[in-house]
Amino acid sequence: MENEYPEIDRLSKRVKKLSDSSSKSIAEYCNRYKKELAIRFIHEATALEGNTLTLEETRSVLKGREINGEELRERKREIQEIRNYFKAFQHVRTYIKRGQELDERIIRNLHGIVTERIYHGGIYRNIPIWVPDTKMEFPAHNDVKGLMRDFTERLKERVMVCRLPESFHPIDLAAWAWAELMRIHPFLEGNERVGALMMNYLLMEHELVPISIPKGRQQEYMEIIDRYRWEREIVPLACLIEDLEKEALLALEQGVKEGLQRSPFPAVQSS
Repeated sequence: MENEYPEIDRLSKRVKKLSDSSSKSIAEYCNRYKKELAIRFIHEATALEGNTLTLEETRSVLKGREINGEELRERKREIQEIRNYFKAFQHVRTYIKRGQELDERIIRNLHGIVTERIYHGGIYRNIPIWVPDTKMEFPAHNDVKGLMRDFTERLKERVMVCRLPESFHPIDLAAWAWAELMRIHPFLEGNERVGALMMNYLLMEHELVPISIPKGRQQEYMEIIDRYRWEREIVPLACLIEDLEKEALLALEQGVKEGLQRSPFPAVQSS
């Protein structure tokens, strides 16, 4: 059996109880806060790959409002990234609702949505890649197709094992899958965004909430992923996911409680 996360399990049960509440006011605040957390997730996930839109600008884009400088070429791309990511996130929710298991087809489909009107999506890279001024090494492009086939086959096996009592925790499953996709780096761009979607797919189908890497922990995340490439050490990433999941669950629970005590909806602070 892998690591245990008793506090996460307790928090998750409490949040699920709120979500399933027969009280319309509790259910409403829970849904509203989940939407706010989703906006933050979209903002931080796209920021991880260089998107410069602020949390407020991201919120405006998703609500169909104009933002400053949106006519500029680089802003148009960033706005499209936000819209694409929201669409991909909605697809993840739909897949989970339908009971569809995460597989290679879905991963490629999500990449196609993430890069829509920006890049040729859903296609594995056919050239070598590298990161300037670093020692990062990625698998040869000729190996990507086979590596992804092996990865998704192992993922399917681990998902099945994860359902068994006394097996490993969904956090460990999500951490391994995320790190493996980052190690393979199957696409020329959009790997971080697809990786975050895939990780949250695995969390959400086990009734956990979506998380993202805040700006203040991006460097920590990058170092953890780089370490995994060399050592295959998954515990640091699992611990990071645990921290962020705990924060998100507590924020959701507290947000609902505060919402029931006052009229205005408590906003999530910008990172």
